[in-house]
Amino acid sequence: MERLLLEPVNKAYDNFEFYKVYQAIYEFCNIELSTLYLDMVKGRLYTYARRSRERRSAQTAIYEVLSVMVRLMAPILVFTVEEIWQNMPKEKKDLSLNSVHLLAWPQKNPVFAQDDLFVKHQDIFEELKTIMSLVSEANLNLEEMRGKGEIGSSFDAKINLLTNNQERYKFLTSLKGDLGEIFKVSEVEINLDPNLPNLEKHIRATASLDITIKISKADGTKCSRCWNYSLSVGQNREHLLLCDRCLVAIGG
Repeated sequence: MERLLLEPVNKAYDNFEFYKVYQAIYEFCNIELSTLYLDMVKGRLYTYARRSRERRSAQTAIYEVLSVMVRLMAPILVFTVEEIWQNMPKEKKDLSLNSVHLLAWPQKNPVFAQDDLFVKHQDIFEELKTIMSLVSEANLNLEEMRGKGEIGSSFDAKINLLTNNQERYKFLTSLKGDLGEIFKVSEVEINLDPNLPNLEKHIRATASLDITIKISKADGTKCSRCWNYSLSVGQNREHLLLCDRCLVAIGG
């Protein structure tokens, strides 16, 4: 959030370029938030257990974004931001402040930036650049399949990511638990194969030439609660329409 929002907004305010403040906030809300993050995490917000770590982590991230944004917008959306502040949850340290205009200006949060996880000259933005480029390419192919009537929702599909690069494979597998949400499909498979150029029906990723993408119909049956396809649907006699993840969420 520092590179995409804090830095450009701070620079624009310093130079009294208020239209650039608006542009930076608008683009962040429209692209990074709406098109990417919020669309990716809505599944865990709607279907995961109320106090699950996954759901609570998404809520925490969303709160952090809102907390930063009300501060950044305060100089130009004076009354609107005040109304937001009066109705949003607050941290204990801010409870005694009666107005958004008394809040400290937002600073980079090293915890959310995860600076301790990355080497010098690298950050989480660079770390996830490959995945974000793959999401864009996968979306194009999902839309093509949808146009042909092969799938309806993106959750009707599964994605196979294939690479001949050991380091790339290690990176992708480290994110395997989150890739279904990131790509908004029911399943993501990751495979390592030295014969990358010879595989049929795999599309080479233009941004990462050592990765290919193959999209096909998802395996299993559609869960009536989360809409993901899973081989576990129908295995529980008491809840035949639910997948194993939803069973955990409802405590079944």
